[in-house]
Amino acid sequence: MANIWYGEEGDEFCDRRECLRSAGRLGPKKRGRGAAAAAAAQSAALQDEFVSEVKEILGHRRCDPSQFDITVRRNTLAEKNETVEYLVQGIFTTDDDADLGGGDMRWLNLDTILETVDGAEVKQALKAYEKALCSALKKDCRECNRG
Repeated sequence: MANIWYGEEGDEFCDRRECLRSAGRLGPKKRGRGAAAAAAAQSAALQDEFVSEVKEILGHRRCDPSQFDITVRRNTLAEKNETVEYLVQGIFTTDDDADLGGGDMRWLNLDTILETVDGAEVKQALKAYEKALCSALKKDCRECNRG
């Protein structure tokens, strides 16, 4: 038997999801099969894109934790699990001549970046990132010494 409750206008609803959703007490339904297929198609389209210009390196990581199960994430990072990636803000495009590309940011390893971008351009972006990172780390270390 469902529990009954009354809405603000005196409308009567039960505690079943359909009633709660119609009363605006629950958000829309989660993605269905069609949405999952659309997300998979979008993911495949992103895989066809490549970076054609590096605007800035925004960060780096030594691994992608979403690729590990809970046991691996809770232990010290093993060398075999280490894959350095950079968060690249740049222009991404496809092989299609009509595609002018567009700005985006993605996690990429160095080999992937160097496949399509000149090494000198990448080196310049890495040096700028190193300078910004060192400055931020020094500032954070000073903050830690205050306490």
